[in-house]
Amino acid sequence: MSQEWNIRSRGHVCSLCQKPLVDRAPVVSALKETPEGYERFDCHPECWKTAEKDWEPFSQWDGVYLAPVKEEKKEPLKKEDAGELLRQLVTLDDPAMKNVVYVLAVMLERSKILVERDAKELEDGKLRRPQAGRHLRHSRSASPA
Repeated sequence: MSQEWNIRSRGHVCSLCQKPLVDRAPVVSALKETPEGYERFDCHPECWKTAEKDWEPFSQWDGVYLAPVKEEKKEPLKKEDAGELLRQLVTLDDPAMKNVVYVLAVMLERSKILVERDAKELEDGKLRRPQAGRHLRHSRSASPA
């Protein structure tokens, strides 16, 4: 018979005194069997020893609490760097970089750094590229072929 083990992960506060668990400090974990499933307790060892329990743990173990590490989401290219790169590529006016400029412009537009403005077509068929102001402003032509 297959049984569903639905046990929550380790808590970050003591289940008995409600004080935060300290990084790299000992912790006692226990499971209490209830009609709905299993209830998990994570406690300071002192709290566990002194607590009045009218129940016998289904399972109990000692461990060391490791505080969760907050990882910063790193962008592959900083937004400021991407905007500066777009400015440089636009200034070069290199036809070989047309696709790169387009993709970079779309990326910046989606992150709301690039503000699309009206483009004016010049007599030779090129689009006028306005100067960048405080926010990066660039007019995007149709997608490259």
